[in-house]
Amino acid sequence: MGQINTTGPDLSVIILTYNSLDLIEGCISSLLEHNDLPEDALEIIVVDNSAAAEGVRMKQLLHSKFGTTIMFIKNENNGYGQGNNVGLKAASGKNVLIMNPDVLLVEPIFSAGLRRMVNESQLALLGGRQLGGRDISFYLRPEYEFHLFTTPLMLLLNKLNLFSASFMFPSGAFLLIRKKAFEEISEFDENIFMYCEEADICRRFIKRGYKIDVDYGMPYKHLIDGREEMSDFSFAEAYKATRYYFAKYNLNFQRFIWQKKLSLRILSMIYRIIGVNEKSDAYTAEKLRFVQIQEQTKK
Repeated sequence: MGQINTTGPDLSVIILTYNSLDLIEGCISSLLEHNDLPEDALEIIVVDNSAAAEGVRMKQLLHSKFGTTIMFIKNENNGYGQGNNVGLKAASGKNVLIMNPDVLLVEPIFSAGLRRMVNESQLALLGGRQLGGRDISFYLRPEYEFHLFTTPLMLLLNKLNLFSASFMFPSGAFLLIRKKAFEEISEFDENIFMYCEEADICRRFIKRGYKIDVDYGMPYKHLIDGREEMSDFSFAEAYKATRYYFAKYNLNFQRFIWQKKLSLRILSMIYRIIGVNEKSDAYTAEKLRFVQIQEQTKK
């Protein structure tokens, strides 16, 4: 069995924050509490994409709670991928863990993840088992979605732990990545502001012959339950990112949108028939958002 190197950081944890003052202390505390690596084998980097004043408060909080343990980088908000790439350039570990600030470790898992990286030379990206958000640890790539069936299918496949890297990608809340392999594929595509990043890098890893997997022996808690409806800004960015992703890989974006609107129409009709009008109205409103953004992007 391969040995984990302890002469320098084996793992650089990169946490990209945006207005995350209420989350970051718990996140980092859980990392330190459940760290099963030697102290000098773990590096924690926080890249903050918030406004300047928020960034000052974040820096002060990290210093008061963790001293010099954390590397803090203030960054302009040029998107998820660009922010994480800033952290990647500063990272000195052989492997990086891209982690959301709303993630908590629930048990020691670093050694297990790094052991797989040592023993499986073609493993480039490893996701964990997500607890929260209906416990969905992996998703279908956008080009394989048919929206009416996607959610029940993914709930079933996640329950059965049936992951296929040919069609799916791990949740971006927790991504353990071999740094050298990530550099080979040029890291995150900074043309994507947010959304579709995971599907994009997984496609590029597979094209280079690397392996992607999800390890249910590496659980983490994602504080995703109870999130509010997607804002108009986020909805627009998701639309733009998906359109860019489909164009990048010469996929049929119009068919994707047609399927999405059809699925929403069917769901709205079903809930109207069974008398759940609030749910029906919500699906109708979401369909209208797609119609509106299509019109806006034509101008």
